[in-house]
Amino acid sequence: MSINKAQDILPEMKCQPRDISDDQIVEPISTNFGGSSQAWSQFMINQDDNGKLIECLHKQGEEIAAKDRELEMLREQLDDANREIQTAQIAITVRHEINNPLTSILGQTQLLLLRRGALTDDVAKRLETIEQLSMRIRDIVKKLEVIKPIEED
Repeated sequence: MSINKAQDILPEMKCQPRDISDDQIVEPISTNFGGSSQAWSQFMINQDDNGKLIECLHKQGEEIAAKDRELEMLREQLDDANREIQTAQIAITVRHEINNPLTSILGQTQLLLLRRGALTDDVAKRLETIEQLSMRIRDIVKKLEVIKPIEED
């Protein structure tokens, strides 16, 4: 089988070495490996074409390295985005899970405080403390409202 171009050998190369002539190709040779004879097709390109092939392979290696760096950056961006999504989901869940019982605690406390006349001073002060702390928690949870649910595409 005759090979007329180095491009036939490496068809996916973007670099295109110049044509080589049939006299630059070394015919298949037989080599003895472990007692069995195997034929290997080898060819030889002149020094100029070898340099071009090496240069092309080096260029492709650099392109692959650049694509690897780009891929790694994209992976890091994706990881960051996933962390942000998870953080938002946690914040939304916490806000919801705290607000539900907090609303009930605050509402019941305020209803009891409306009956101050029927309460001892000690109980009224304790209910006022519960109300103040509940409002403090409500204000803290309210700060989580800036985090909005992630809209799915």
